[in-house]
Amino acid sequence: MAITLPAVLMFACNGGPSDPNGDTTPPQIVSVSPAEDAVEVAVDAVIRVVFSEAIDTNKITAATFAIGPDVTGGFHFDGDTVTFAPTAELDYSATYNVSVTTGVTDLAGNRMIANKSWSFETAGNPATTPPLVIATIPANGAGDVNAAAAISATFSKAIDAATLTASSFTVSGDVTGAISYADSTATFTPDDTLEFNTLYTATFDTTVADTFGNHLATPYVWSFTTGDDPMIPTALIWKPSDRVIIGDTVTIQVWAGHLVAITNVEFYRNGQHIAGADDDTDPYEYLWDASAETLGSEHSIYARAHEAEGRVGFSDTITVFYQWEELITDPNDLWATDIKRILARSTDTTIEFRYEFWEPWFDPYDTIPDDTTLDLGIYFDTDRDGGTGRTDFDGTDLNGIGAEYRVIIGLHGWDTTLAIWTGSWQKVYDYTGFQYLNLPPFETGLEFGMKWTDIGNPQSMRMVSINLFFFSTESFVPDWVPDQGSGYLTVPRENRYIGEGYTESSSKSGRPHQAAATRPNPF
Repeated sequence: MAITLPAVLMFACNGGPSDPNGDTTPPQIVSVSPAEDAVEVAVDAVIRVVFSEAIDTNKITAATFAIGPDVTGGFHFDGDTVTFAPTAELDYSATYNVSVTTGVTDLAGNRMIANKSWSFETAGNPATTPPLVIATIPANGAGDVNAAAAISATFSKAIDAATLTASSFTVSGDVTGAISYADSTATFTPDDTLEFNTLYTATFDTTVADTFGNHLATPYVWSFTTGDDPMIPTALIWKPSDRVIIGDTVTIQVWAGHLVAITNVEFYRNGQHIAGADDDTDPYEYLWDASAETLGSEHSIYARAHEAEGRVGFSDTITVFYQWEELITDPNDLWATDIKRILARSTDTTIEFRYEFWEPWFDPYDTIPDDTTLDLGIYFDTDRDGGTGRTDFDGTDLNGIGAEYRVIIGLHGWDTTLAIWTGSWQKVYDYTGFQYLNLPPFETGLEFGMKWTDIGNPQSMRMVSINLFFFSTESFVPDWVPDQGSGYLTVPRENRYIGEGYTESSSKSGRPHQAAATRPNPF
């Protein structure tokens, strides 16, 4: 029978038998076993290669599928899988190289595109190789470990259980218990629950040996930390929130929980237990009369929850400020009427500032002999962007640092009591968003407020510069706050809220805030 030309061309092109389906795709190796660079491979392992398609078994020979050092054995074929089974076990602690060449073809005669080579390492002789700890429970460095759980270690080979004793395995703190062994794993069960929240170190010493008598080469040591006692009560200050400004009367409310029952809650202020404030009824509360505290004073608060067996749970410590929060101080007391500190607070509608001076004013309209008077200049950056400030303010030091608003308070005369708002000068008496509480004689404080809505209701603002201007017929003396400089002073809205429950975090959690302003809103 004559051979047709297409058939002859196909045979010549593929270099093998003709393929009636026109297969021209070369075979590829999909996976190998043992894996490339594998270690601790068993000496009775077989070598297996999986191809992307069925292979022509006639092309699998010692030349196309080579193993070195030389290993005797036979090939087994199963479709796309070729397995080489050695006649005898491989050598211990030996490195073997396997190569499959392009002489291997698929059933259509398509050759592999490139040779494939890899190597692996066999395990050591168990009769001469020392055992290793390959895993532990808890793991080394673990935290929050169950204090009642057992401690276990898995070895690389079978261990002589007789070498696992109270002296060959120890746990720091003289922990006693029973040790058992099964399936290459030693398990230590303490006689009693471990201490809570404690660092423990476990050690296997070199007397531990395998069934061939090979000992651990070095002691195996690892550490872990137990978790908290689940029976410790939980305490959480529900209100006031952290870093809020409080009024004269403050309700401190604590949520406390326990698996059985809370016996009582103690309240602490500034590190001292508040006598008579303990509460044994949910909700756990203490009503604090803060009216005698110093204006602007800072106070720390925490609580302790008790249960019947004497366990105590501590809440986090929060900080609150009475009436105002101190923003910054000026240590320069060159002038008796110099600024001492600046405080702030806010409501839903207003942000207020308070300026305190070193000594009381004698006469706010004629404070120093020789007709010396005073103005207070305050510059605000309301969008917290130094590149958007107005450039029409006097003084090059203020240009380009973000001052959108300037307030000048003239204590020596109402004609200079002015405020800039929407680009035009407006006197304070127009009540267009700015007001201050005038400073009477013998007082050390000055207060003024701004509407949040008039400054775009930002989450926070910055005071860019604050300074006092002392005037006389012969001199002009500026005094800066902070001392000898001007800079950004951020005033977040959330942290200086007048009330007991408002912070950014609590508002997100859905808890309502309660505004409890301590003086009438001037607007």
